[in-house]
Amino acid sequence: MIKRVVLVRTDRPARIDDELARLAGLRGTVPCLRDIEVAADIGGRCLGYDRMFALSFGDAEDIAAWSDHPAHAPLRTTLLRDAELLVFEYRTPTIISQSDTKHLSY
Repeated sequence: MIKRVVLVRTDRPARIDDELARLAGLRGTVPCLRDIEVAADIGGRCLGYDRMFALSFGDAEDIAAWSDHPAHAPLRTTLLRDAELLVFEYRTPTIISQSDTKHLSY
């Protein structure tokens, strides 16, 4: 599984919040997105990146499918126009049984 975490900083929060609400509403409707999380910072140490969303994909093909998905276009357009983004992608570790002697490779 691949996870994409996007931190968002904006001076147009209402517009971004509308797009993030639409994104959250896609949960379970877009096959290439395994999970969607949307949140606002509660800690106050976010350096202005006070909104975030995290997308879970099964593999690189799912990421490509999301890039081409019609629901992605308005989100991408609004975020690139109205926000600064920090994007972090990573593979989630494979869970192996405790009896397996192999180490996880990242």
